[in-house]
Amino acid sequence: DLTGPQLTGSVKCVLIDPIRGLFLSACDKTVTIWDLVTLEVQGTLKCHKDEVKAIHIHGDYIFTGGKGTANGGSLLAWDLRKLNPNQALE
Repeated sequence: DLTGPQLTGSVKCVLIDPIRGLFLSACDKTVTIWDLVTLEVQGTLKCHKDEVKAIHIHGDYIFTGGKGTANGGSLLAWDLRKLNPNQALE
């Protein structure tokens, strides 16, 4: 079992990186990162204004895409080397 915060609503996106962990988004506008060995939460990415629908890792960056409203959306980039789970890169 994963130990961490209760998920709000259904799971929207899952990404597994064998080195960096399990990245999971639900209906709560966040991405939660779990350690694959300890199954504990490493952090939560919290800057989207709507559901996170896509997660992708390329090199040292993680990209998260939000649903948005009225045909809009958001794409945030996070530097995994300097990850502050509460702040997106500007």
